[in-house]
Amino acid sequence: MECRASRISKFYYRLILILLGLLCSILVFSKLTPVWASYLFGLVHQLVTIDISYFVHDFGTPHRVERAAFISPYLKRAATEVNSEIQFTHTERDAFQTFTTQIRSLPVRSGNCTDHRASTTVLTAGNSSACDLKNVREIYRDTVLDIPKYEDYYDETLPEHLTAEFGEGLASVLLEDGTLTQQIQSVVSAGVAKSITERDQYLEMLEDEYNSIIDTNTQLKKSNEILVEIDPHRMYTYSFETLKTFDSEIRDATTRCEELLSSRQEEIRATRTQSFAHDGQITLQEHLYRSLSTSFPVLSAVTNQLRVLQERRRDVLIMITRQY
Repeated sequence: MECRASRISKFYYRLILILLGLLCSILVFSKLTPVWASYLFGLVHQLVTIDISYFVHDFGTPHRVERAAFISPYLKRAATEVNSEIQFTHTERDAFQTFTTQIRSLPVRSGNCTDHRASTTVLTAGNSSACDLKNVREIYRDTVLDIPKYEDYYDETLPEHLTAEFGEGLASVLLEDGTLTQQIQSVVSAGVAKSITERDQYLEMLEDEYNSIIDTNTQLKKSNEILVEIDPHRMYTYSFETLKTFDSEIRDATTRCEELLSSRQEEIRATRTQSFAHDGQITLQEHLYRSLSTSFPVLSAVTNQLRVLQERRRDVLIMITRQY
């Protein structure tokens, strides 16, 4: 193994010396350098780069699909935020379901009220035939308000949350020191059912947002393939026809990015009149990405790609002008 490694090291050492000599010749005697030498240098450079990157990739860094999947850090952060929101919303919906299940099991006409925490039978003050509404509030605290990251997400007190979720009328009833009646139980169950439906609809929106991020990433990867193909350091080796082909491909990629930008803007405008997590009338993106440096990371990713495409096309046009 040591002999083989030594031979490989010597091979690369000699190859590097040859490439350096050839590069110096091209730079010093560029006008006298034959075309085949320029292409040969470019080909060898590409092979060596691929070979070295192969070794670096396999032995220098771990394979992380989630990091390599996204072409832009903006898109990766956006996808991370959406996934976190999906997880939180699933947990919140399940908490509402648990709450309404427990509320429906509470006695409202006759019998004693079982404390859901201590699992002991207690009598409510002033009325032994129904549960105290205080018990309802305790169940709400131990289910809906007890989910992970609730305080970071809402930063609301119990009265504030009940009012935002069920309206001022039902919230005021639940905050009183009364007893649970059949009517209150029915109204609370209906209100919770509405909250669960809203979470289901919100989850659909989040799935659409995530799919939009993935679609944008796929489109940007296609345009990035063109950028990778056009090596700015080897631009002088390209023929006039090759440069014209690259110019056409960049223009097509730019058009697709502009269409993607316009489509994304339409998606954002479509959510502007909706309310999310008691935040008022804002866009879905402003709510989702409130912790990021930009409220519109997908737009930022596309805009950056457009800028790179425009800069690369400018370089191609400069070389075309020089060869014309």
